[in-house]
Amino acid sequence: MHDTQINKRPAGVVAFDLDGTLIRGIRHSWSLLWKAIGTDRSEAIRYQKAFAAGEIDYKQWVRHDFEALRRGGITREKIGDAVRGSHCTLAKNLTAAIGKLRSRGYVTAIISGGVDAVLRCLLNSPEALFDVVYINRLVWGEDGQLREIIPTEYDWDPAKKGVMGKCEGLRRICRDFGVTLEDSVFVGNDENDLMAMRIAGRKVCFSAQGEGLAKQVENVHFEPRNDLMLVADYVLGG
Repeated sequence: MHDTQINKRPAGVVAFDLDGTLIRGIRHSWSLLWKAIGTDRSEAIRYQKAFAAGEIDYKQWVRHDFEALRRGGITREKIGDAVRGSHCTLAKNLTAAIGKLRSRGYVTAIISGGVDAVLRCLLNSPEALFDVVYINRLVWGEDGQLREIIPTEYDWDPAKKGVMGKCEGLRRICRDFGVTLEDSVFVGNDENDLMAMRIAGRKVCFSAQGEGLAKQVENVHFEPRNDLMLVADYVLGG
């Protein structure tokens, strides 16, 4: 938590999905980890299906991915090469837009089932820009080897096994900062953002391909242009 947010009541909370929202050009940041070790996503998809079917819980799913990535010899350097070799970029005007929201007293947050290693390749210190970052975290040893994956508690959970969901992450942030849900905004782009969007006071579908998603949420603001400053201006002007 930043001191500016502790000393006075925030104007509200603005929480963002990561993959496809703040990071453009990919749907899932995990796919770049599989690309980094030179394998297809068939093994990852098998674990994903097992989780969705309720056969394994979220932590077991992440553990399976961890073991597969270790076997594949994952390193930070390989992830960096995969990110640079992809078409993914940060949303246009991300730093300026988040800075503008924070300067007006808003708590800014990321709630995502993505992975921090990809975000850090594009944004050196997410914690300097966002007050809260709920995301899967990779832990590296001094030798550069992957030591652990710390799973997020707040990813999408269709099977209700081992993770509480993005909407619970939003509720927690609001409680921690003394903000009502009515004063919260959730910005997303995909089906797994629907529940968080629905409980937020305001909802933003930030995606050129998100018109169908926007129709599933009442009173959603649809922003198809890749410019986060437009989202910030909507929040501040509302």
